[in-house]
Amino acid sequence: NQVLVLSEKALDCQYYHREYDKVTWETCDLREWLNSTFINEAFVEEQQALILPTTVVTTGNYWKDSEGGNDTTDQVFLLSIEEVERYLLSNEERQAKATAYAIAQGAYVNQVNDYNWWWLRSPGSSNRYIESVDYNGSIDKLGSRVDTIGRVVRPAMWIDLSGAEAENAEETE
Repeated sequence: NQVLVLSEKALDCQYYHREYDKVTWETCDLREWLNSTFINEAFVEEQQALILPTTVVTTGNYWKDSEGGNDTTDQVFLLSIEEVERYLLSNEERQAKATAYAIAQGAYVNQVNDYNWWWLRSPGSSNRYIESVDYNGSIDKLGSRVDTIGRVVRPAMWIDLSGAEAENAEETE
């Protein structure tokens, strides 16, 4: 009775972390923003109640020698390299276009195909770099500096369908 939801479009343009420093998903600014400002502005209280607290495991980068950090419990998170490879099987499925809002916030848009680079939570070549998916839908195997501006955010979350079904049943009675 759960479903993983990933935004179809890139909803905002955010730094992964504002300072060029060693960070993990656990300690980055983007995690804090997603689970406070974003969730509170994007969803009403009833919707927030359907978003499940999730144990988020961030493994190290298997292409590089960088550590993933401690597990966290989050309602909203970014996908990891492994999740992108598991759930988005082709480069076309991985491509994302930004909303007008994200573009107004500074999202870099590829001039050839209008797609964007979007953040993952997996570390890049070191913990000062974070993986992303590029405008062609490929996973960047080195990562971008954590303080890079222009990358966009595709929030992910697990939704409790049993709660949504119960709410819908009450509305139809």
